[in-house]
Amino acid sequence: MFQRLLITLKGICMGIADVIPGVSGGTVALILGIYGRLVRAIRLIDLTLVGLMLSPAFYKRFWAHLTGQTAGSMAKEDDHAEAIVFLLFLVSGIALAILTGARIIPGLMAQYPEPMRGLFFGLILASVAVPYQMMKSRTPVHGLVFIAIAVLTFFLVGLRVDQSRFSHGTVVVQRVSAETEQTLRAQDLRFSATDPATMHKHDLSFDPSTDITMPAGTTSIEIPIVATRSGDDGNVPAGSIRYFLPSKFDATGWTVTQPAPLSGGADPPLWYLFVCGAIAICAMILPGISGAFLLLILGQYDYILFHLNQLVSTRSSVSAAVVAIFILGIIVGILSFSRVLNWMLYRLPDETMAALVGLMVGSLRILWPFQTMDTNGSHNTLPASLTDVTTLVTIGTMVAGVVIIVVLTIAGNRHAQAAGPH
Repeated sequence: MFQRLLITLKGICMGIADVIPGVSGGTVALILGIYGRLVRAIRLIDLTLVGLMLSPAFYKRFWAHLTGQTAGSMAKEDDHAEAIVFLLFLVSGIALAILTGARIIPGLMAQYPEPMRGLFFGLILASVAVPYQMMKSRTPVHGLVFIAIAVLTFFLVGLRVDQSRFSHGTVVVQRVSAETEQTLRAQDLRFSATDPATMHKHDLSFDPSTDITMPAGTTSIEIPIVATRSGDDGNVPAGSIRYFLPSKFDATGWTVTQPAPLSGGADPPLWYLFVCGAIAICAMILPGISGAFLLLILGQYDYILFHLNQLVSTRSSVSAAVVAIFILGIIVGILSFSRVLNWMLYRLPDETMAALVGLMVGSLRILWPFQTMDTNGSHNTLPASLTDVTTLVTIGTMVAGVVIIVVLTIAGNRHAQAAGPH
């Protein structure tokens, strides 16, 4: 039973990673030593399994694996039964983490963007050593595979978020004192049509689409804004947006008004959600490529989290349909892609590991903690000051991420040596 609990805990770690844009559950599976087993288990969900499930013998073997009473058995049902038990405990942990993380992690990412990205940057940077050490040989061909995949991933994660279904418009912010020039950073500001005192975590809010500098002597300035997720509920009438949300920005002495209605918000069609689910799950089982990040690029990350939260909290039928179609896409995507990945791990193990190293190195671009924003999106920069508190905390979380992976890797190696060959 301890082994089952351990698998569930590993699933929880994967689920937490899958909620975070830029961090892959596949990376966590690789670090925790269950990546190959996961891919093989998914591959065994096939027509043969359907046939075996029609036989009472399968359920006897399933129960035996569930209770750990499998010593000496070589029944034909064993591989499939063991895979289902493994996935049952792993997916339970993943689901629990996603349902919990969907409520917590986005808030942490919004409130502490630099330290959180610093933590994940450190985690992924240190994790690069895991697939590298799994390579039995390292040739120039493997080097070319690494470079090609790293470059491709670097450009992929630099793509702009699709905001074609996000409502947009402008607000006007005013200040009492106009004595000094002041820069308003986009990542420090967020606006709402709902009073923060009564606002729920996943209620719609609006972000500036660029950093703005107010010259000395200026008391008001117009700021372009965009909704934090897709959906027609973002098309709010003029005068709706009146609140600053709590953030790093001190809004004392400031007011915000909305001179014109917002427009452009639309709910995505169900077929698009199906495709997004299939694409995201393929990324989720690839170390280095985050399914959550691809959902962000496709413009559906916050939309899916919103409806997942609505389904859990209000039992909304609309949200149930959205989540069901998305999950259907996940099922189709993972059953198809796992077969390709399993073939690669079996036939081309070193080339596959070299590609995974490239994926992880290339994905570091999106996790760099220090960023600025303009109308063309976010851009990586160097910290403005090494003595700033936020910079120091971010460097600290980055180091913490590296230390966590080093400790986990050492512990995993010692456990493997103690267990011996199987």
